[in-house]
Amino acid sequence: MKKLMILFLFAICFSSCKDDTVSTNQIGIIVSGVAVNEFTHDGCEYLYRRGGHQFGITHKGNCKNPIHECN
Repeated sequence: MKKLMILFLFAICFSSCKDDTVSTNQIGIIVSGVAVNEFTHDGCEYLYRRGGHQFGITHKGNCKNPIHECN
């Protein structure tokens, strides 16, 4: 139950933040009938899907932020 509450609070934080550093794009991917969207926050790219009682968020593996480049 505690993990569910933390996930719920995390989801509210990301869904309620609308500032100049966040931009959202629809990318045309549908998973289980729910659209997957992309957003950028502080230079990092994330994918999320929201449908009914489900919410998922993950960092993109091919994020273009130079902080992820390995030497």
